[in-house]
Amino acid sequence: MAEGARQVILLDQVWWIPTPVPPHKPLEGGVSAEDRARMVELAISDKPYFRSSRVDLDRNPPYYAVDTVGLLQAQSKVPGTEWFFLIGSDAADELPQWHRIDALLQQVRFVVIPRPGHSTTDLPEEVKPIPVKTPDISSSNVRQRIKDRLPIEGLVPEAVRLYIEQHQLYR
Repeated sequence: MAEGARQVILLDQVWWIPTPVPPHKPLEGGVSAEDRARMVELAISDKPYFRSSRVDLDRNPPYYAVDTVGLLQAQSKVPGTEWFFLIGSDAADELPQWHRIDALLQQVRFVVIPRPGHSTTDLPEEVKPIPVKTPDISSSNVRQRIKDRLPIEGLVPEAVRLYIEQHQLYR
């Protein structure tokens, strides 16, 4: 999803921001924020235009996107930077319930990537879908496969699969 978006809208960088406890949904599987951050680092390690940020890991809750983006923008010293927020169409359905969504819409341009089984036709005007094909892989499906002791090869990067296996995560 991120690679496709990077290519379609010509992004210089894509930042991955693990959050200890997302305010909009409970974490599944009892996996620590540090483990999730490490898996992000492993997943993106071979892509120089992908970057992991600890901005949420190194601060106290609540972890609202509007605050996270504000902190990132304040830390950025590159004038004229245009900020995009990549989100799957499955999560875009919940945008109206996000904390201070109007302020967030002023900070970033939302880019919605279609996900299998989710429409992009009912999005707010400020939120634009882009034509990126994504495989039908969901994190909840991967977690369930691990719990059921089914293989996940090809569903996650190999380094992440090995980390999950080594640390016996999501079981």
